[in-house]
Amino acid sequence: EPAAPAVGNGFTPNSRQQRRNDGPRRIKNGIRLRRKEGIDNLPWPASAWVVRIDGRIDPSMRLEGLDYARAGQAASLTVTPGLVEAVVQGRAARPYRVRIEVAQLNAQEWDRIVSIMASEAIWSAKLLSGELPVGVEVLFRSLGRTLVPESDDEMRPTCTCQQFSDLGGAPCKHIVAAWALVMERIEADSLLSFTLRGLDGQRLLER
Repeated sequence: EPAAPAVGNGFTPNSRQQRRNDGPRRIKNGIRLRRKEGIDNLPWPASAWVVRIDGRIDPSMRLEGLDYARAGQAASLTVTPGLVEAVVQGRAARPYRVRIEVAQLNAQEWDRIVSIMASEAIWSAKLLSGELPVGVEVLFRSLGRTLVPESDDEMRPTCTCQQFSDLGGAPCKHIVAAWALVMERIEADSLLSFTLRGLDGQRLLER
């Protein structure tokens, strides 16, 4: 039989090599999304947080981002008051840095919220049991704010990848991957919603 034609420097890539070239560089011990439904069918408040950013995501970026999250392409993920930071490995040699900034409530607003919650035992009981009632939004609205942002101006996602720039600031797949992992954490620990708004959830319980 005639020999296979040479490709480039004479190397003929096999299917495994081709798949590796098409996808991101795999990493060990990455943070994986465990939810089979991805970011669909989440309970409140995670479902509300998803809506806040989902409308800005291109459908193809959503699919790729969820694939990245499931594959464990996030090397690190931290949630601190008003900020999500992640390191996500893509196709390039160096991983990309994702930041999602969330507008924080000021100290006076938090003092008021903590004071109202402390005056009603039901709040402590609910929060200690891991439950965050939808009614908490009534409390926030009484101060002219919301727990989950309602405006795009209150959330600012950025990524160091070129794709983010090409999309004109719309979320890239690396941002989607990081956000999906945060949503899974909020499903398990709804107090993270308070952290995103500026007051660590555990600190709120202590107060």
